[in-house]
Order: sequence, then C-alpha cells, then structure tokens
Amino acid sequence: MTITFNEGQATLNGQPFENGASVSADGLYTIVVTDDANNQSTVNFGIDTRIPALASLIISDGDLSPTFSRDVMTYSTTVSNGVYGVSVTAATYSPNTELMINGQTTTNNTPIFVNLKVGANEIPITVSVPNSVQTETVKTYTINVYRKSKSSGGSNASAGSSPSNTGFAVIVNGVKQEQIATATTTQEGNRTAVTATLDNAKLANQLAALGENPMVIVPVTTSADKVSAVLTGESVKMLENKQGTLRIETPIAAYDIPANLIAIDNVSAQFGSTLPLSDVMVHVSIEISSADKASKLTAAGNRQGFTLSGAPIDFSIQASHGEQTVTVDKFPTYVQREIVIPDGVDASKITTAVVLNPDGTVHHVPTTITVRDGKYFASINSLTNSTYSLIYNQKTFDDISSHWSKDAVEDMASRLVINGEDATHFNPDASITRAEFAAIVVRGLGLAEDQTTNQFKDVTASDWFSGAVAKAVEYHLIQGYEDGTFGPNQTITREEALVLVSRAMDVAGKEGISVNVHSALGKFADHLEVSDWAAKDVAKTVTSGLAQGTGEKLEPQTNITRAETATLIQRLLSKFSLINKRMK
Repeated sequence: MTITFNEGQATLNGQPFENGASVSADGLYTIVVTDDANNQSTVNFGIDTRIPALASLIISDGDLSPTFSRDVMTYSTTVSNGVYGVSVTAATYSPNTELMINGQTTTNNTPIFVNLKVGANEIPITVSVPNSVQTETVKTYTINVYRKSKSSGGSNASAGSSPSNTGFAVIVNGVKQEQIATATTTQEGNRTAVTATLDNAKLANQLAALGENPMVIVPVTTSADKVSAVLTGESVKMLENKQGTLRIETPIAAYDIPANLIAIDNVSAQFGSTLPLSDVMVHVSIEISSADKASKLTAAGNRQGFTLSGAPIDFSIQASHGEQTVTVDKFPTYVQREIVIPDGVDASKITTAVVLNPDGTVHHVPTTITVRDGKYFASINSLTNSTYSLIYNQKTFDDISSHWSKDAVEDMASRLVINGEDATHFNPDASITRAEFAAIVVRGLGLAEDQTTNQFKDVTASDWFSGAVAKAVEYHLIQGYEDGTFGPNQTITREEALVLVSRAMDVAGKEGISVNVHSALGKFADHLEVSDWAAKDVAKTVTSGLAQGTGEKLEPQTNITRAETATLIQRLLSKFSLINKRMK
C-alpha cells in the first residue's frame, strides 16, 4: 500500500513517515498528517494479508471429488469397509491463520487421524484468521467420507443372522497348525467381530511335544472391529506350565501376553475354589475403541495440545463362567502390544502412545517406533489393559534453547512425562521436590495417577501429587520417613533420586542386576558421602550406567536439578528399550 498526502509532515504509528512511501506488513496503523498551519488529519487503517483459505487438502484413502481447489468448499470420497479411519492433512496460505481438522487444532501439513463409522462421515476443516480486519475471517471446508458396509456374501454374518463358522489355523512355535481353532464372524449393527476359539485337546497335543517357552500365535487377517482369541483356563494353565506366550495378530494391532500373567488360578478362584479350569473361558481381545472414547481422546488432545495419530484401540482380557466375568487388567511386569501405524501417517509424527483414563484424561506409556518389512509399528509396554492411542506432540521451552539438557527435556515433555513451570519456561537448573520427582518417575513408567493413600501424614487426597504418591507406594518406589511423613515439598537429593530410580528398574523387570557396591562407588572421590541405606541402590544405578556422576564426583547429597531429572528418566527408559530415539 502506497500512502500519499498533499502537504505537511506525517507520522505513522508515531514514527516519521515520508510522502509516497509504502506499507506492506500486516497490522493496525494510525497516520497523522500535520500541515504548515499545524492542522492535523488522522486516519486509522489496517493491513491483513492473511487469507482464510486452504492451499492444500489431502486424504490418506480415497480420492477427493472434485479435485481440490481453494474455492471449492465440499468434497466427497468412498472407502472400503476395511478402512477404519483416514488421515487428513491440510495447509493454509498464511502461517498466522488457525487450522482445525475434525475439531482438533493442528498446524500446516500435520495429519489428523479421523475414525470412520460405517456409512456417512462428515469431516470439517476450518480455517480462521484471528483478530482480523477483514470481513471474512472463517471458512469451513467439508469432506464427506462414505465407508462401505460389509457385503452380505462370503463368511460374514449380517446383523440378526446366524454367525458363520470356519476352520482356523494357529501358528505354534513358527509352524502353522490347521484346524486347531474355529473362527466365528458376527455382526452387531455396524461392528464386526471375529472370534477364534482354540480347541483344548488339539492345543494340548501340540504343547505336549514342545519344550519350554512356546509361542502360540492366533493370526487374524480379516478386517474386523473386534478380534478375540478364546481358550479354556486349562489351555492357559498348560501354556503357563510351559512358560509360554499367546500372541494375537490383527491388521491393526498385535498383543503378546505371557500365560503366567493371566494368573488363571487366581482368576478361577474368584468363580469358586472347586471350579475346574476347563469350565473357565478366557477371552483375549483387540478392539477398535468406541466413538465416545475417540471423542474423549480428541478433547484431551485439544486441552493438552497433542493430536491423535490413529484410531484408539482397546486391549482386554476377560475370563467367564456362565454369567460371571472377571477382568484381568493389571500385571506385575510390562506386557507388550503393537499398534500398526496407519498408511498415510508419517512415522516421524508419532511421539508416544497414551492411555485414556476413566475421567477423560490421558497418561503416557513407554513406546518405541520400529519398522519391519517396510511397515511401521508402535510397540507399547504397559502394566495394564486399557484404551490406547498414538499421539503427536511437540513441546519445547524458551529457556532451554541453548541448555545442555535440551534434547532430554523436549523428549520427556513431548511424551507428557514432565511439565514446565509454565507454558514457556522449564527452569532447568532449579531443584525439584520429592513429590515432583516421584510424579515424574510414575509418569515415565506409564502408571496412572488414579489413587489416593493415607500412608503419609503430610499427603492428603486434595494434594495435586496424591495420585502419584499413591501409585509410587503401590509399586514400592517410595517408603517415606520413620515419623510417617513423606516430605513432598522438600527438595530431593541425588542419592534419594537414584534410590527411587533403582526401584523403578525393578518395576521395569531389571531387578536381577549383579552389583558390587565397593567397586561401583569406589571410583568416585566422594563415595563416602553416600548414605549406608542408599549405597546398594546407588551402586545399582551406577553399574547399569544410569548414574554417571559429575566428573570424578557423584555428589550424592546435592539436590538434583530439573534438567538432571529429565535426563535421568530419559536414560532409564532408553537403557531398557522402553523408548527409543524419535524419528526425524
């Protein structure tokens, strides 16, 4: 914009302005022109080059009709029944516009995964220009996606019809065994379920010929909303006696469950002490989560600034006898499950998996990204069964840009393990309290802060850290002081922190590390400063490579900093392959 005036002198936003000069930057302006008689004329105006429009719009499955054009507001496409969700990626013309896809705030070229129900699905894409001087500040584009229903032919059962039954092969120690199971396909409304029931006698014959640690794989290649493997408690016990593992594989996920972790004897006892294990049916299931759970995850992402990178998935184990059921949802050690990263989702845009809590909040679970035969997988280690979703989250803080801990802080913050002191500051060199450290360890291990404890006189249910402290007590991470207090607001020393990390190693299944206390600690000039009660645990963290000291010293009585905490927890999770370096 070129500005001219007839006579006199001018200022633009209080600064001298020459006649005929141009203004191009977005903003609000006030020009004041003063003539030779000292008369003033004032004009207010604004420049806003931001365009509330899309520059590109891409969907991972199907073709947009019509072909994308920024002035076309509505599109449609059709996908097969086996497509449970699509990734939508968009970009705007102007960097300072706001972009929202299906209710989730996002940025240019960051895909948003949208779950699809059978039939019509409407996906809104909104571009807005905040604080704009333009008349048109919002545009909403729409993609109408139609997901086909199952065909009535083949082996699928339509709603209200009898289920179909077919023979089913199971892989035992790498060898396919035909007809060892029966697959049943049922349809309830728009949701399809495949159930593979293993024959107890046939499985027993296979296991009898095998040694220890057999692997029984139930591979289901059919697209379904829910896949279950069903076997008797007796079959589970046979696998347990052989230290075997059951694995379910589906097109969207896989689940490995060591048979001993089902604890079938304890489960059966809940039905009655005299009940034969052959009368207990165990259902191990992988299921695409309900629309309600997906909505709760989307809402959590909007609150916390992350985006979903795939359909949420439920992993569950239930035992039944008649009308009675027992849920197995907690394990003493990590259980691994895999989620297939959907086509069209950039693996570098996967930060971690999260668990949906009953109250609609989420918490981190340790996650690695792997590639196998050209396909990307998220491998999740968790101590519970629940609803899981992959997310993309990128977090940094203004005060760590040149700090030595930058990578670790960003990694742990992006995984929802640590928080800043506010949205833009981490304060890396500050000390950390005992409650804060306990909470970070609990989050790092993937534990929910969902309980309360009355073990400590100075921890009440209303304290923000009560859930984390309760969970730390449950998993024997903390013990508190002899006077019955925990000291949540006291700063934590390096040796206290290392003791807690040593116990976290036990939770991660690394309790069997051989430790020579004298050898491990003797190399540090200040090893005599390590308290007797802490020596073995501190030596354990040194032996495992988690505690490295500062030069020739361990500084056990010095307070640990927030930066050192982030680095230590990242090192703990990485050392035991619970997380890996994020893809770029």
